[in-house]
Amino acid sequence: LIAINPKANIKIIKKYEIIPGRLLMLKIKWSDITMHIACLYSKSGGSKEDIAERTEIHNTINTHEAFGAPGKPLENLIIGGDWNCVQYAIDKSHTSDYGLQNSPEFTDLEITKGLVDWWRNKWPNSRVYTREHEHQGVTHSSRLDKFLNHQAMNGIIDKITHEKSLGESDHDT
Repeated sequence: LIAINPKANIKIIKKYEIIPGRLLMLKIKWSDITMHIACLYSKSGGSKEDIAERTEIHNTINTHEAFGAPGKPLENLIIGGDWNCVQYAIDKSHTSDYGLQNSPEFTDLEITKGLVDWWRNKWPNSRVYTREHEHQGVTHSSRLDKFLNHQAMNGIIDKITHEKSLGESDHDT
């Protein structure tokens, strides 16, 4: 889901359904800026199949023409959604390796596309979680939901907040 305020001065130039139900993108014109906004939903779980599907999404972002040519990333790119993996140990409350299986692909994605995790970049030592669940009587928390933007956009983005879910989702935003 990519929501656009109908009162905003935004024109949708192109819609992409890159991986049906998993990876969508809009190319928009906002004032004088052309931007690409992608929304993803990676499969959860720790099975080999689940990890392979998350790897496929990362590889698709690295190679699909909508995300820019190899070696020439899009400068006005934002990718947000439920990644269903964590990149850093600080992004989870538990000590197991669960959730870290795709962190090498995640780091590679950031490097090859020039992306930064705006939240982690601004607050490198903060512990903010977007999902909590019970496992064997213990509450586990993790930051599975995040937005990445091209580093050239750091001057455009001036605020990001963490909002608690009001019951409409099993994740905060």
